[in-house]
Amino acid sequence: MNTLELYIKGKLHRFSGPSSWSELSNQQAVSLMRLRAQVQTKPETLFVAIKLLYGMNHRQQQWLFDERFLRRKKLDEESILLTLDMGQQLLDSLDWIGQDDSAASFPASFQLYDYQFGTPRIWLKRLLHKQRYAGPKAALSSCTFAEFMFADKAFREGKLALMAAILYRPVLIDAPEEPQPLDRDGIEARARLFARLDAALLERIAFAYGSTLLLLQRSFGLVFPQKTESDTTAKKSKKAGNWLDVAIGMAKLDVTKVALVEKTNLYLALKVLNEQLWQAEEMERQLEKMKTK
Repeated sequence: MNTLELYIKGKLHRFSGPSSWSELSNQQAVSLMRLRAQVQTKPETLFVAIKLLYGMNHRQQQWLFDERFLRRKKLDEESILLTLDMGQQLLDSLDWIGQDDSAASFPASFQLYDYQFGTPRIWLKRLLHKQRYAGPKAALSSCTFAEFMFADKAFREGKLALMAAILYRPVLIDAPEEPQPLDRDGIEARARLFARLDAALLERIAFAYGSTLLLLQRSFGLVFPQKTESDTTAKKSKKAGNWLDVAIGMAKLDVTKVALVEKTNLYLALKVLNEQLWQAEEMERQLEKMKTK
């Protein structure tokens, strides 16, 4: 968290705000997604973010950013410079808004009409749709390989409601923060339902997923090879055409074991796959050495 102390008319005001995505509440994170897309083209949007994150209203922000206002308040030159510099430091501290979430945190849960406001109809829909949906832990650490397979395909195709329907399921009765096991038959129906979700919530989930992929790339470099400018279209990823092919390969072409691979924790499956790819590359290197002898 960041803390700012500001004296206004001799009275000390303390403001505290988050310093990363992981420190946001779900409400703040979804609201910030609405602003995030505008920051690059409309830098003034950051002042709205300051109000959202620090609770600092327009009048209070004038003491940090409005030089003419400070002169009208008869501050001396040194105080004006120090105050404006404090405002610039606050703006600089918001750089993380345009960056990925290093913790890859997902919204824990939601109801269908969360984050939608403004009309009596929405309030009525909230009363009628009480079902809560729970999602994955940070960086998909609680997901199975099957959940990742399906979610990744939906993400790459830009089907955000479908991706959300895969990752978020109705909560368990005896564990209200845990999702029910993945039921493939119910995904399409839930995706149609999730098309009603607030667009910023879907973007927030997609943002968390994209941040997760960056973490996975760093942890499992052979499974997620980094593309470079020298890569050609003929140079494909080490994995086969899709994740189902990968699962079949990990099962050593024994289709009876594919279901077991799909139920495996994502990180365990990726660790095994990364090791298999390393062994395959090592074998290729050994064969090349033999050819050159």
